[in-house]
Amino acid sequence: MPTFRFSLQKVHNYRKAVEEQHKKRLALAQKWQEEEERSLQEYLKERAVLQDKLAEMKGPAVLEELWQRELILMAMEGKIEEQGEKVAKASAVVEEYKGLVLEARQARKVLDSLKARQEASFRYTLAREEQKELDDIAAVAYNRKEGNL
Repeated sequence: MPTFRFSLQKVHNYRKAVEEQHKKRLALAQKWQEEEERSLQEYLKERAVLQDKLAEMKGPAVLEELWQRELILMAMEGKIEEQGEKVAKASAVVEEYKGLVLEARQARKVLDSLKARQEASFRYTLAREEQKELDDIAAVAYNRKEGNL
């Protein structure tokens, strides 16, 4: 019995491999994004702690310390802004890879669909040929039986 062989199997395998590569890159980009977001959250927590300490400080004796903490807070704001930009960049990369994965998946699914249709057509043709052979055998057997009676 002949077996089905998809003529575009190499293309299908290639598209599947491309999709897997994009999925791996997406996973790495998502991990990077999570790390950047975690760093941003840490900076935000540090800023909140500094702001709380600044709010607790009172009196003229702490003016110099207040000034130092204000400078630290300003530096922290700069870090937070920089980290926010990193998070935005990571998010953009993640979205780009999501698009690539989606495109690769669609390209593969087109071939999956084509393969399924070709295989169904192959099976149908094969079944018709088998049925034709069975009909021929039955006709020969009937003719022999009718000729012997």
